[in-house]
Amino acid sequence: MKAKIQIGEIITLNKSEDAILWLVLEIDGPFLLGVKDFSRSAIPLRDQRMQWIDVSMAKKATKKQLRARFID
Repeated sequence: MKAKIQIGEIITLNKSEDAILWLVLEIDGPFLLGVKDFSRSAIPLRDQRMQWIDVSMAKKATKKQLRARFID
């Protein structure tokens, strides 16, 4: 059973180290997550439009993915 995803968590859609990281900003019922790209090279969060993804596709980002993205 998957752990429930909460607002403010960083998620990804796959387990590769170079996967795009998403910040969860809104949850719409049991099926949709409102997210913005949390990658270092992305446009600032305030300038992005929120995108909606299916909860079943989301996975919590691993420590390895976070280290690969934010530690040089």
